[in-house]
Amino acid sequence: MDKHLEILKKTFINKIGIILLVGVLCSMALMFEKNRSSDFMVETGSFCITCLTKISDSDDMNPNFEFNYGQIIGTDSNLNDFLDITERNNKFDYNKIYGNWKTLAGMKKNDWLRKHFRTYNAHGGSLEFSFKVEENEPKDVAYLTENAGEFMQTFIRQSEQTIRLVRPNAKIEILKETIIKPENMVLSKKRILLKYGIIGFVLGILIATTVFFVKTLGKTKQ
Repeated sequence: MDKHLEILKKTFINKIGIILLVGVLCSMALMFEKNRSSDFMVETGSFCITCLTKISDSDDMNPNFEFNYGQIIGTDSNLNDFLDITERNNKFDYNKIYGNWKTLAGMKKNDWLRKHFRTYNAHGGSLEFSFKVEENEPKDVAYLTENAGEFMQTFIRQSEQTIRLVRPNAKIEILKETIIKPENMVLSKKRILLKYGIIGFVLGILIATTVFFVKTLGKTKQ
């Protein structure tokens, strides 16, 4: 082991000029590639669409009774029917809504929808629907922006049909739709290029040192 360390030390000293040159070249190459391929912007925040609705239901004869629509909406029956309309009929591209959609199967798809669709009962017949894709979840924001309105309206109409199975006179009216998109944050170009320059320099030195060390070690054994 001591012999190998001595060889490594001598190799580095003897070839230090070339090793540093390789480090500089790797640093410049990595900085150039990063500068060429990056726009130095990142999306921050979640994508969310909400719809404020009003439910008219003449079946509510008792003013002190309020039906729990949210539980009906979140059932597997409703979610599965929604998937029949939207995914299995290819109405929407779920891989653009959620980048890892193809990794889900069976009930996991229902679980994902149940987690991302929410309902908030504001009482007095008001119900807010929301659909949210988190910041750390891969998604096509442009696709969501273009299709989220129809996606949400389809979910509301499907939920209305499910509710009517137990509340035949229920009707959902959409009052307001709001979309909140991730914001583009400009990153520090100088700081990023410096980071990649340092990484490239260190990587170049390691590669060059390893190559020279292996060659020197091979000559020593001969």
